[in-house]
Amino acid sequence: PDEGRVDWPGGADVPSWASLAMVPQSLGLLPELTAAENAAMPLLAGRRRLAAQEVEQRVASALRLVGVDELADRLVGETSLGQQQRVAVARGLIGEPAVLVADEPISHQDAVHAEMVMSAIAAAVARGTACVLAGHDPLLARVATRVLRMEDGRLA
Repeated sequence: PDEGRVDWPGGADVPSWASLAMVPQSLGLLPELTAAENAAMPLLAGRRRLAAQEVEQRVASALRLVGVDELADRLVGETSLGQQQRVAVARGLIGEPAVLVADEPISHQDAVHAEMVMSAIAAAVARGTACVLAGHDPLLARVATRVLRMEDGRLA
């Protein structure tokens, strides 16, 4: 952006970009890596060093939370789009970011898996993560504390 500002609730400092996680609509996964390797990326790329055992535990927990733990050792390029989307959500949440921005996080999910993803996001919010979700599915509004609607490119 060329102008504007970000206000954080209570006048707190705005979190750094390093504490922002994204789940883009295109997912941004590396197909030549496994689900576990993709999910672990934020933990391996960050400045804080975690022991290998802690990384493994966090990855297993994040994948289990969104129902893809059985795919941990599978290349994401060999999984369904819905499974890939859940791996991307796990990757977004694994580092316990201050802010999560997710575009269409449940668009390729059946009702059961959509509920798993929304529960994972709700749990992150309960831990203090601010989540900005964009999507067409009205189910997303169930986990929202504020809903903004867009019509013709403008806030309605």
